[in-house]
Amino acid sequence: GTKGNLTAEQMTAIGEAARQTSGQMNQFATDIVRAQDFLVGMGLEVDRATRAMPSIAQAATATGASLEDLSKAGFAAMSNLGVAAEDLGTSFDIMAAAGKAGGFELRDMAQYLPSITALASAKGMSGENGLAQIASALQIVRRGAGDASEAATNFNNILQKINSNDAIKNFKKLGIDIQQVLK
Repeated sequence: GTKGNLTAEQMTAIGEAARQTSGQMNQFATDIVRAQDFLVGMGLEVDRATRAMPSIAQAATATGASLEDLSKAGFAAMSNLGVAAEDLGTSFDIMAAAGKAGGFELRDMAQYLPSITALASAKGMSGENGLAQIASALQIVRRGAGDASEAATNFNNILQKINSNDAIKNFKKLGIDIQQVLK
């Protein structure tokens, strides 16, 4: 309540929404409130966090990932890529489908997406399309990595170094204007 500067009535409404979502999604209401508290603590508006919780809880139930981790992934998608709270369900579907097709699973994305989306956003990736590109790239990078952590580190390195002078020169040797491609 303090984080969101909420009145007692607003707190009651959030509790009711959490209980309704918990019943529909087979999650504990306290876990839903804790996940929503994380979102609000990160600066997401209370109303937007409340609208996001059903999608987050549904994805957690369907995949076995933790509500807290999926809240982090959802926050990253909303804040860094501009995904709407109402579109999180589709975003989680994109991540789950990519995980099924490769080895970087939704629970891995939930853990590593916050740092990855911050870098990807700076490279012009946004929305569900950007999320799909990230999820796909993570599957490719995972093939050459020992585990998800190494794959996330490798992908972060790619995003950090793609604009380096050496990378630009090397792409140019292959006839690719990487700066134009990124735009």
